[in-house]
Amino acid sequence: GMGGMGGRGRGRQTGPQKGADLQLAVEVPFQSACFGGEQKVQIRREETCETCNGSGAKPGAAGKAQCRQCGGQGAVMQVMQTPFGVMQTQQVCPACNGDGVDPSCLCSSCRGKGTSPTTREVTVKVPAGCNNGNQLRLR
Repeated sequence: GMGGMGGRGRGRQTGPQKGADLQLAVEVPFQSACFGGEQKVQIRREETCETCNGSGAKPGAAGKAQCRQCGGQGAVMQVMQTPFGVMQTQQVCPACNGDGVDPSCLCSSCRGKGTSPTTREVTVKVPAGCNNGNQLRLR
């Protein structure tokens, strides 16, 4: 027979990534660049889903249930009879797309991610004498 091609469902992290950097290009008016000032900026970032509180599960569900088709493995074995004998192949589970989680128990707002994109307005202090192409770091 042929050697096994192993593998499990890929792991998935839920909740926002701690310390994920955001980068944004902003046009600063000439006056602010010369003399300094404040600039309001819209940033878009992933934040904890308010519907499921970051769990990724549908509200009221006991959590994410295993996919019934693959048993939580994220992959299904397919056995085919060929003229050369029996051949096994492993494919990504069509029911859960390799996540190993029952799609019916996922949060409808974030689709099981645990995060949703949110737009926030932030005020940035522009130092006097800013040049074209300067980068400002905010913490």
